[in-house]
Amino acid sequence: MQFKEFSEYINQIQNIYGQKLTETEVDIWYENLKFMSVERFNYILSEIYKTNKFKPTLADILQKHREIPYTEDKEEVKEQCNKCNGTGYVFYTKMVEGKPYQYAAVCDCGRQKRYDGRKVEDAKNRSDYYIPTVAETGLDIKENRPSNEEIVKSMKILANSPIVSEDIKNIIRENFRKRVHK
Repeated sequence: MQFKEFSEYINQIQNIYGQKLTETEVDIWYENLKFMSVERFNYILSEIYKTNKFKPTLADILQKHREIPYTEDKEEVKEQCNKCNGTGYVFYTKMVEGKPYQYAAVCDCGRQKRYDGRKVEDAKNRSDYYIPTVAETGLDIKENRPSNEEIVKSMKILANSPIVSEDIKNIIRENFRKRVHK
């Protein structure tokens, strides 16, 4: 992002919130935000405008940048993915010699990059470890939600837990009831 484009957005922020930034603040903001594309910066600001009553701080903008997922080519991923629940990974259990093991695969929604240790440039750090894509695993995933039985089992485990507050337990119960009655 060029300074001229950046300063236009700063003027927009100042006009919307009725507060001016000092020259020093503008310089500091630009140094910390110039890595973003104009499109990305515009998208982040539009999301901030929807929720912030007060002028955002530099930290607010950087936090929103971290919160909103985007693909490697910097396109925002706006839709919620039912396969990975927005994490970019699909976790699954595979039986190996009669024992269950947990594995992860990279979802095809584009929220995460695939790690492949065989392609690491530095030979001393190269390894045979990699994270497969969902397609490579052959998994046929439409939706990645726990079954009702898994939720009930988890609720029983948490029932007497002093770590989880009653408020959280009530939220879990209410969400379970809504799901069952759909």
